[in-house]
Amino acid sequence: MEIRLDEFSQASFDVKAWVNGQFAAGAGSGDGASADGLAQRLTTQLQILATTAQQGNDRLRARQRHQAAQTGRDVAGVAQALQAARRAAADFAAAGAGSAQAAAAVRRVVAIDGVRARVQQAAAALDSARRSSALPQKIGALVAGGDLAQAWDQIIIIGGSSGGSAVREQLMRATEQQLRDAAGGSDAARMGEAVRLLAAHSADGDDLACDAYLSQRPDGGARRLRAALAAGCGLGGALDLMGSVIADERAFVDAAGLQHVGSRLLEAVLERLAAELQPTVRGVVGKEADEESAGLDLARVADAYGAVAAFYIHVFGVVRPHGGGESADAAPESLRLLFEPFAAHVAGMAGADFARIRGGALDRLRAAVGAREYGEAAAAMRQAIGEAEQAVGRAASLCALAAAAGDAADALVGEMAAVVARASAAVGGAGAAVCEPLTSERKLACVADAVGAALLARELHAGAARIEAGVVEAGAVEAGATGARQLLAGFMESRADRPIRSAGRGSGEAVGGACRGSAAAVLAALTGAFRPALGRVVAAGVWHAAAATKSAMNVAVPLFSCSPSEEAVDIADRMHVLLPELEQIGVMDAQAVGDSSLQPLYAFMLDWLQPGEEPLPHGIAPVLALVLGAVLRDYALQISRIPAPLSAHGRQQLAADVDYISAVAASFGVPPPREFDAVRAAVLGGVAGESESESDGDGDGVAAVRTAIHALLGHDGRPVGGY
Repeated sequence: MEIRLDEFSQASFDVKAWVNGQFAAGAGSGDGASADGLAQRLTTQLQILATTAQQGNDRLRARQRHQAAQTGRDVAGVAQALQAARRAAADFAAAGAGSAQAAAAVRRVVAIDGVRARVQQAAAALDSARRSSALPQKIGALVAGGDLAQAWDQIIIIGGSSGGSAVREQLMRATEQQLRDAAGGSDAARMGEAVRLLAAHSADGDDLACDAYLSQRPDGGARRLRAALAAGCGLGGALDLMGSVIADERAFVDAAGLQHVGSRLLEAVLERLAAELQPTVRGVVGKEADEESAGLDLARVADAYGAVAAFYIHVFGVVRPHGGGESADAAPESLRLLFEPFAAHVAGMAGADFARIRGGALDRLRAAVGAREYGEAAAAMRQAIGEAEQAVGRAASLCALAAAAGDAADALVGEMAAVVARASAAVGGAGAAVCEPLTSERKLACVADAVGAALLARELHAGAARIEAGVVEAGAVEAGATGARQLLAGFMESRADRPIRSAGRGSGEAVGGACRGSAAAVLAALTGAFRPALGRVVAAGVWHAAAATKSAMNVAVPLFSCSPSEEAVDIADRMHVLLPELEQIGVMDAQAVGDSSLQPLYAFMLDWLQPGEEPLPHGIAPVLALVLGAVLRDYALQISRIPAPLSAHGRQQLAADVDYISAVAASFGVPPPREFDAVRAAVLGGVAGESESESDGDGDGVAAVRTAIHALLGHDGRPVGGY
């Protein structure tokens, strides 16, 4: 019984069929009332549907009436658009466009905004093309006017077009020309501008700037130097001018913005200047020949080397403000040009000052020693040492000469040591004079020679130490050198015709020998007066003679006693006067030394004749012990040389002499040497048993004395006993 409005509204809907169908569906009930009610309901439903359908139709007709007016207006608008399109098509057709262009025009009319945008783009492209076609002429005008910065700004517009490449090449040539013109005209501002432009627009900007600089600047400085040398400015004036040129170039390079390649550029300038100066340097140094045969003034060469070295060290800091670490094998060409003429004369230059010392102070030293003027000799030695110290210091200030100067100083010290050694040897060769007592004029002269030799030895020892300290300091400074000094030292070593590094110092042994020799000469002068008595000990007839029964005055002599021999008495007498002689010699030395700070004579003797790990007490007492020890040692050796066998009286006399000498020595509080102790123990017995117990620790000399004295006394080692 249900029916939808959309079905009822359709034209194909059959109302009659539908009603019959509804009644047929309800006929099965057999109820008349039901049929009437069904009819009534169907009628009502159909009326409602009809009313609803009529209302829908009314609304549809109203909408159609409204839309008809709008449709009319839309049709009129379409007609107008069509007419406009036709007019546009006619316009494009009149312009000679084809049907495809007419269709595109219609589409552009429909999409007017897109057409307008493309037209604007086309206009911009045309404008750009017009401006691009005019840029080469504009850039050419800017280049002609010298405004390269504006020209480079304009080149960006052209980009990488074929025309742009040609214009860029033109602009590059113009910029390079500005570099050369500015470098040649010393216009740092214009060159700086060109450098900045190339740095911004070319990967090869630095190389181009360097090429322009090197093609213009170095020759200008070389011409100035050549003119100054031709005018006779000399080496010093030439070096001053070179320093001024380098300073000017440094300022120009910095102002032009080339600091990052400044060392490369300034090295080229310095190299050109060095090549111009080298003939002048060779004129000072002379030909590379044997120095003596060529008559070369090495002092003048050393002065020239010092001037050139000082110049190079200074200018190196200008050329390379941040230093440089090249090795000698990679030394700059400018260094080679400046210093190669000097390399063959390193040792000679270092020794030039020492040659002057030899011809001056050293000759005066030799002459004064020959004339026995030891005060004058000491003054000459001090002068020689002072000049040697100055020479070492000067060599240290001149690169690469420190080691060679050390060798030259070593040789000079060795020569002075030889002079001292000859002075000391003269004391030993004084003959009989050294054996005389100090009251003798000849002995006084001999002692004065010994004291003078010791004075020179002390001066030499102190001075040699100062010289060596200067050499060591100079070597340390040179070893720690950097920059120009390091380069120069390495170059001079690599180019020298002989090694200039000293393998060691040989004068130390010579100085030590001279000091020991002079100390021994003083000791020889002090012990010389003992020599006559000691020399008679071995040959004395008393050792093999029988005991005398009567004295020289025909007085009976008791056989149970024995007096000391004449030799023993002489030795003891010399011992008694030894202390005042030492005091007198000390006064002589004090007068010779004066107010200098030299070591006292006796302290000097002890240090060189009795060296030990611990310092010995200085004064007369230790020297007295030293002299008496030497005398007693010599006496023991003389006793050991007496021919065997001894007579009974000879044995008795030996005991008397040894006991007497021992007692006198003991009165000075001096411990006897081991040789004398061995003789005393063997002869007197029970006196020095300690020596016998320590015989295993004795040296060869003590053992030889002990063996000889035992053989002399009968091979059994029994003491002689009393007398």
